[in-house]
Amino acid sequence: KEFANAHDAIDVMRLDTNQTLTYAGRVGAISVAPRVGTRQTFYSRQVQDDRDLIRGTFDPGVDISTHFFRTYDVYVKALGLDYNQIRHIFTPTVSYNYRPTPTVSRTLLQQFDSLDALDKQNFIRFNFENKFQTKQHSGTGDELQVREIARIVPFLDTDLHTGHLENVGIDAELRPYSWLGIESDATYNSYTRDIDTANVDLTVSQPRWSTSVGQRYLREESSQTTGEVKWKISDDVNLKVYERYEFETNKSKEFEITLSKAFSCIIVDFTYNHRLGSGDSFFFVFRLAAYPKASFSMSQSYNSPKTPPVVRA
Repeated sequence: KEFANAHDAIDVMRLDTNQTLTYAGRVGAISVAPRVGTRQTFYSRQVQDDRDLIRGTFDPGVDISTHFFRTYDVYVKALGLDYNQIRHIFTPTVSYNYRPTPTVSRTLLQQFDSLDALDKQNFIRFNFENKFQTKQHSGTGDELQVREIARIVPFLDTDLHTGHLENVGIDAELRPYSWLGIESDATYNSYTRDIDTANVDLTVSQPRWSTSVGQRYLREESSQTTGEVKWKISDDVNLKVYERYEFETNKSKEFEITLSKAFSCIIVDFTYNHRLGSGDSFFFVFRLAAYPKASFSMSQSYNSPKTPPVVRA
């Protein structure tokens, strides 16, 4: 990891594995899911010298939840909407999360990201999931299909070490139309009374094209806009354009364009990428036509909102 305007850098190999065993049980109408996990991380060197080390953590916990639902006789037939009743599913969840002090102090580790800063924890999370579903007519007749149109999840954590309220936040997913997806999330710092993070994504999907745009905010560090456009030029030719712009510096952080051509057996992707501080690069990727989704990717891709499944009523 290199730092701008500095000669220092972090150079270390890190190998990490995280294993969790959970059991889904029920006590009447209450779902109880105990879990136990362990995380082992190898570092080829520590902060002060070249000695390698392995940090271990232990993560037990339990999730307790139930759910309630109610159906409202609401019908909407305007502005292209086709809502036939709306069902509200409310799922409150209480999660207990515990972690003793890891075997290696984080002060001895090279700090790349939040994984290196893992520390002891003892907190309870209260999670209040709200799902809203409706029935809409299928495109072939009068058959009704169930579709999720919204999912809103406010949550908050209580630290049992300090008794302080922490990590107040909300996740929201909206799909008023099957072709329109909106996702957003935000976290509030109860100590500083500031919004720490806020993200919003919007995606419009059509049969031959789609476009996505997202805004990322990290307090006092970054405010980025990310966008992507996909266009199916023909049955065997596709175009994708990706852009990431940083408003804190008013500079484009990354631009990429990919042209894909499908042949009888393979799909060839030609990509041009320009990344601030790294220069320009060109590369080809060859994928089997029978398995178009490769297990790894070299190009950038926009993480668009999830499409909820549509099931028959």
